[in-house]
Amino acid sequence: MAQLTKQPKAALEKFDVDTAYSLDDASALVKEVSAAKFDCIS
Repeated sequence: MAQLTKQPKAALEKFDVDTAYSLDDASALVKEVSAAKFDCIS
């Protein structure tokens, strides 16, 4: 089985799988642990 790298380990430490998060809390958590980097050129 593959080992987890730094970012997935950090993401797993930030949330609890047994907790039901509100929509605001969940979206903030997703934005915080997101690893994707996009260039927003408008």
